Amino acid sequence: MLWDEYTKYKEAIFENTQEHAPWKIIKANRKTNARINAIEYILKKVPYEVKDKETIRHKSLRSIINE
Repeated sequence: MLWDEYTKYKEAIFENTQEHAPWKIIKANRKTNARINAIEYILKKVPYEVKDKETIRHKSLRSIINE
């Protein structure tokens, strides 16, 4: 079955991932939410000096993406 083969390869990828470059699983049932979650995760992880925490919220990101 194709799904079983996909799962086998997916698990092999996760087993061989290095700690310094971990995978992040993002729920992707809806494209917009998946993109917002990815952007939010990256913004929280990347160090930069001026970080407006109000901008790093779903409402703000949703308005940016939907423009």
